[in-house]
Amino acid sequence: MNLHALDHLESKKRNFGIMFVCCEHDNSKTISATGMKFGNADYSEVKIGNVKFYKCHYCNYSSQVSTNVKNHILTHTGERPFACSYCDKDFNRKHHLITHTLTHTGKRPFSCSVCGNADYSEVKVGNVKFYKCHYCNYSSPVSTNVKNHILTHTGERPFACSYCDKDFNRKHHLITHMLTHTGKRPFSCSVCGKNFSRKAHVKNHMLTHNAKDL
Repeated sequence: MNLHALDHLESKKRNFGIMFVCCEHDNSKTISATGMKFGNADYSEVKIGNVKFYKCHYCNYSSQVSTNVKNHILTHTGERPFACSYCDKDFNRKHHLITHTLTHTGKRPFSCSVCGNADYSEVKVGNVKFYKCHYCNYSSPVSTNVKNHILTHTGERPFACSYCDKDFNRKHHLITHMLTHTGKRPFSCSVCGKNFSRKAHVKNHMLTHNAKDL
C-alpha cells in the first residue's frame, strides 16, 4: 500500500461516524449562526460556535466534510454518475460501482497471509497493520471492523430482534431498534434536557437551539 492509499485511509477515519442523519423535516431556518450560500444551491456552509458544517438543503443531514454532503445530495437528486462498463447499471457511489464490477470480473485480488480468509486480507504499511475488504477499498486497523463491514456486501444479518422478526447486520442497529419496543430514551439534549431514543436525533435537535445557547 502506497502513500496515496494512506490518504484514503486517513479520509475514512475523518469521515467515520457522520454526525447527522437524513430527516424529512428541514430545520435549517432555525439556525442563527452564520450561513453562507455556495455556487452550488444544494448545500451551504453553517458555523455553530467554532465548528463548521456543510448542510444539505433538502434535509437535516450535515457533515464537516463537504464531499460527504455532495455525495449525500445524490440520494435526493437521483443522479447516478457511475456507470458500469459491462452492463447498463449505474450507481450514485463509486465504491458501489467497484463492488458491482466484481460480479462481472470475479476478481479477488488479495489473499490473507494469516488465515486465508477470502473476504479480507492483512496489509502492513510500515509498522501499522491494516485489514482490507476484498469487495471494496474499505480498510481498518481493527479486524472486527472489516468483518462487520463485509456483512454489508454479503447480506448476512446475524443480529435478530427477540420482540419481532426483524434482523440486522450490526449489533448497534439491533440495540437501537430494540428501543422502539422498550420505549427507552437514553439520549438527552445538553441544552434543554429533552430525551431521545437515538443519538442522531439529539444532534439534529441541537440545530434548533441558537448558537448562543450552545
